[in-house]
Amino acid sequence: MGRVILFIGFLLIGLSGWAQRGHGPGHGPDKEKIKQLMVAFYTDELDLTVSEAEKFWPIFHAHFDEVEKLKKENKKLMRSMKAKENISDSEFQNYLE
Repeated sequence: MGRVILFIGFLLIGLSGWAQRGHGPGHGPDKEKIKQLMVAFYTDELDLTVSEAEKFWPIFHAHFDEVEKLKKENKKLMRSMKAKENISDSEFQNYLE
């Protein structure tokens, strides 16, 4: 089970980076379509029973949404950090934390 979770984590990271290549509406793949494709892939590959699927998918989607939220927050922080020309070491450390 640990390998499956690790695989899912790596796949989410890879797909998230791929999905964010477009900038704005009409660019890049549709996030909902990606979610649907992931559900179909994992359903087929993991061969989940109905009871396993009922437990797995809510956790999977919550994790996926949390990762997306954290990526957006990180992107916002990185943009604000880039906007500052003279940043002190302590400010930079705060951004890293």
